[in-house]
Amino acid sequence: MLVGSLTLTACTKPEAEAVETKPVARKPALDQELNARLIEFKTQLQKDAFSASARFGMGQVFVDMADLRAAETEFSRALELGMDANIVLPVLARTWNLLGRSQALIDAHANTKLSNATAMAELDVALATAYAALGDAPKARALAVAALASDPQSEHARVLSAQVAMADGRTDQALKILKETLANHPKSAQAWKAQADIYLMAKNDAAAAVSAYEQALNAEPRHMATHATLIALALGAGDLATAQSRLDRLAAVAPGFAQTMYFEARIAAAKGDVATAREIVQRALVNYPKDLRSTMLAAEIELQAGALRTAEDYLGQALTQAPRVPKVRHLLAQTYLRTDAPEKALMILEPLVRAKRGDATALSLSAEASLQMGLTHKATQLYERAAAADPTNPKIRTALAMSRIAKGDTAGGFSDLEQAAASDPTAYADMALLSARLRNGELSAAIKTAETVIKKRPKSPVPQWLLGRLKLRMNDKAAARSAFERALELDRSFVPAAVALATLDLDAKDAAKARSRFEGVLALNPAHLDAQLALAEIQARSGEAESAVAAAFENVAQAHADQSRAWLALINHYIDVGNAPAALLKAQNATAALPDDLAIADALGRAQMSAGESAQALATFRKIISARPRSYAAHLRMADVYLGRNEIESAMESLKLALTLQPELIEAQVKLAGLATVKKNWPEALAIARKVQKLSPKLPQGYHLEGLVYAAQREWEPALSAFKSAMQRAESSELALRLHGAMLAAGKKDEAARMAAQWVAKHPKDNNFIGYLGDQAMLDNDLVAAEARYRAILQTDDRNVDAMNNLAWILTQQSKPGAVAMARRAAELQPSRADVLDTLSMALAGENQLPAALANQRKAVELAPKMPLLRLHLSQLAIKNKEFALARAELDTLSALGKAFPEQAEVWQLRQKLP
Repeated sequence: MLVGSLTLTACTKPEAEAVETKPVARKPALDQELNARLIEFKTQLQKDAFSASARFGMGQVFVDMADLRAAETEFSRALELGMDANIVLPVLARTWNLLGRSQALIDAHANTKLSNATAMAELDVALATAYAALGDAPKARALAVAALASDPQSEHARVLSAQVAMADGRTDQALKILKETLANHPKSAQAWKAQADIYLMAKNDAAAAVSAYEQALNAEPRHMATHATLIALALGAGDLATAQSRLDRLAAVAPGFAQTMYFEARIAAAKGDVATAREIVQRALVNYPKDLRSTMLAAEIELQAGALRTAEDYLGQALTQAPRVPKVRHLLAQTYLRTDAPEKALMILEPLVRAKRGDATALSLSAEASLQMGLTHKATQLYERAAAADPTNPKIRTALAMSRIAKGDTAGGFSDLEQAAASDPTAYADMALLSARLRNGELSAAIKTAETVIKKRPKSPVPQWLLGRLKLRMNDKAAARSAFERALELDRSFVPAAVALATLDLDAKDAAKARSRFEGVLALNPAHLDAQLALAEIQARSGEAESAVAAAFENVAQAHADQSRAWLALINHYIDVGNAPAALLKAQNATAALPDDLAIADALGRAQMSAGESAQALATFRKIISARPRSYAAHLRMADVYLGRNEIESAMESLKLALTLQPELIEAQVKLAGLATVKKNWPEALAIARKVQKLSPKLPQGYHLEGLVYAAQREWEPALSAFKSAMQRAESSELALRLHGAMLAAGKKDEAARMAAQWVAKHPKDNNFIGYLGDQAMLDNDLVAAEARYRAILQTDDRNVDAMNNLAWILTQQSKPGAVAMARRAAELQPSRADVLDTLSMALAGENQLPAALANQRKAVELAPKMPLLRLHLSQLAIKNKEFALARAELDTLSALGKAFPEQAEVWQLRQKLP
């Protein structure tokens, strides 16, 4: 642990100390004093250009002015001009460390011996710091001992000696050394900070630690390592408000410094503002290109944004700079794990895993890589080694518990998770426990865990937001709103809570209030991507014209062309509204802008699917698999493409490949069972359903699947039993309609009617189920009942295009007024849906507006040229409007389809009407 201790000292670089090379703003009085001193030394140099003392004095002034590059130049010149190395070299060595030139210091002075014991002690301290920064703990330790031997009273040597004692587990001895040091050097910021580190890391006394850190800042307001630690503590606790306050304090004494910019970027990233974080850290790297910590943060930001190739490039630079710094290898391994390259992760971690002193993080990452490769036994062994190396680390204990759950030891895994959570002040294990509870269907237990997390992290908005989401799942909207509002009170710019509240506002028909949520965020940060996307989504949900909504998403994508999420929102919007050509065009544009982004590649594949370009979609998903061989999601996408092409065997093969990579993937199991059902392989379908039940006995999916298999065989009694078992585990709209349909098919109409009435009474806003009842009424030709159902939907969701479309059709069939107005409203909301335009054409024709109907139907055919029924309707309208050439062309196209279009009799009848 010596390296970890040393990287917290005042003279450490790069883990805590920044590369500070540029002057910063100071108080005018201080500026005058420093400028006066600078002028004095420059005057001396005019008289004697070879004055070493003047050069050294100027170097000291530049240190006070925070212009370290200029200071380094002057100290080096003083040394060249013959000034006593005992005076110059210790301060030059410290300056090199601050500039990130640890290796240069070691290369130049690792074997230098000074005649003055105090100076030698200072040089050894600087060299120890350099070795620690580069990850060489043994040499750092040896030099720490040598420094104290040279000068037992040296402030820096004694602090270093205390850190050695702490690293050896001699905590009380370390505190004793520091107290003695502070008695002689009460203004020693390094000693105060070292004492604080011990309180924090060995005594677990955060209050005493913060107090000692404050003493360090009182002694030296520009003590950068202390500022860094205090900000990092707030970030670790999720207290973004305190982190920002401490950053403001740092910026007041060091604006524009690498360290200041580093924490500005970290806080922006913690708030989810990836664009701002990226802009700041890239600016920092322009000013400080060798700042290792900023390089690593840049990599972390790219990882967060999903730009894995860019992250890998940054980490490659960092590895070249500091091959012995473990965190570089940790981050690079995480990148390889994200890109489904576990073999590379194991290779980059191997030196750390092989070391005698176990690197707990490296061991746990190696375990994760082993899990990806299906080596569960090896993974468990590595997790156990990691836990032994760092027995109090909640992340490792949590990972070990989760690996046991993955191996089937559910009871033991949950027990370990609960124990880890009980002793984890950071709430990391609690969050894992919450996730496991949810996967196990234990919603009430998950809520209790969330409340525990809130107690552990009272100033973080995240657990409040999680609690709100859980309360929503319990349909307790009032409690959910309260939790979301509390999250925003803790952090006004926490967008996920604003999104959740805006959704509740929209449900309550208060679009203005929903919009104001994000206008407040944008007032703080006008370029906030999430807030901009949320405002565009509000436009979509509040009934604005599709052209305005599309323009909003387009503007966001243009403003954030380097952000995959901006492109994905635009592409998904066009897919959702059925505008396949626009979706495909934007996906192609996004691919050109971000060619290595696999999320964009996935969107391109989906857009190709929606546009009917199945061969291109398959090629796109194959490229994803080539880049990420363990991507089960791409295999699922390919299965969907094959299903669209009715290639059942190929679809099943893709699903089986997905399950090879992720055996517990319920989605793949469900689709595979569905295909087995299509093939009437009932034993295989039932076996899959029973397997899903065994994997997740408290979840409804397996029983739902069993009901579908029996329903396909028209065995309604076992189907009903299975659907009821599923409903007992978790009620859902889809299960309700499946159960109702099975009751009708079994001839239990009265029971079905009672069940439907009870469900609607309990869930009056379940428009999915009410729409299903409307569809059932339409099938029964009960247009009056169907009309009532669709009108009920529109009372709670006046933007439900499906309900509008069906209602317009019903009104047209009954020659009732309002059909055209209803159809036009649906077309305004989703002008790219061909079926909606088709209904509008029918409604217009019903009111004898034939030219308008014909023009509208042309648009419908243009949007969906492969839907022959639309061409049939177009030919009908053309004949009514006496545009016989158009009608003949469309009928010829339909005739050419032959048996592929079953309405050939209607085609023949229409041909008889042509002149």
